[in-house]
Amino acid sequence: MSIFVYTENVNGVYKKAALEAVSYAKSVADKAGSDVVAITINPTDQADVLYKYGASKVIVLKNENLKNFNAKSYAEALAQVADGIIVFPHTVEASSVAPMLAVAKNAALITNVVDAPESISPFKVKRKAFSGKAFMQAETDSPQVIVTISQNAFGLKE
Repeated sequence: MSIFVYTENVNGVYKKAALEAVSYAKSVADKAGSDVVAITINPTDQADVLYKYGASKVIVLKNENLKNFNAKSYAEALAQVADGIIVFPHTVEASSVAPMLAVAKNAALITNVVDAPESISPFKVKRKAFSGKAFMQAETDSPQVIVTISQNAFGLKE
């Protein structure tokens, strides 16, 4: 089972948070003995940069209907190609899409993750709590898991 990661871009250019999410997905994939599939919507940047941070495969969704951000449309598009563990950067855009995708997939949603998972099944991970003033361990037995990675928490790993 592949680990999927949504690689957000602004005006077609990948954000640092998206590259960090790919690095995080790679650490999850290594623990799961899997690979990383990056999904990007209407990029102008070359997808090659995603391979540098751990992607094994890149799915490029080019669609004029997705040219302007719409959380519901993005969630519907992602639901068609991603399954299992799906990683998002914890950004305003992704924080709008991830919950909608979680509902569509009947998935567990764990936000503000700050460290690689301790285990894959059950999925157990450290996350921020209480407005970032504390940490907690989140755990789910769901086969569908969506996580958002706190920015600058995991770092870029090539």
